[in-house]
Amino acid sequence: MKQPYFATDVNWHPFYAELLSWQGTPYRHLGNFKGRGADCTLFLATALLNAEILTKLEYEYYSRDWHAHGLADTVVDYYVAHERFLRPGLSFDVTDDMSIPPLRGDFIMMKMPPVKVIHHCSVLLSPDRMIHCINGVGVETTRYADWWRRHSLRIVRIMEAINGT
Repeated sequence: MKQPYFATDVNWHPFYAELLSWQGTPYRHLGNFKGRGADCTLFLATALLNAEILTKLEYEYYSRDWHAHGLADTVVDYYVAHERFLRPGLSFDVTDDMSIPPLRGDFIMMKMPPVKVIHHCSVLLSPDRMIHCINGVGVETTRYADWWRRHSLRIVRIMEAINGT
């Protein structure tokens, strides 16, 4: 049996504190340095690493405009590829059923027009708040408002095996 990893406060609070500690970090393509620069994908992945949810982080170069030249959902693929580096007992559950209400700690995968692929991600902090790193702003918390909801296409949820299953 599995449950959402961040359903318990003991799991959620360290990750939440780590996410908030990145606020104000400027946007930098391919960056993953708190206070110096990050992009949306590497900010969240490095926060997972710092919170010891990921045991390792690997990434390759990707161009600043990769999303304009392909049809692959590279951001989603990136997280799924890191499943092998999750702490033992953890796994990813990926769904594109956006009728399922997202939970705190869920990674929300988005695409904004005119781009045709998922190219942005955030973490839900509460039903109406999210944190992300966006070009021109950096790492910020903001309302998970209707505009963001309309552009949300996929949820990546970290699940925890319970009762030895």
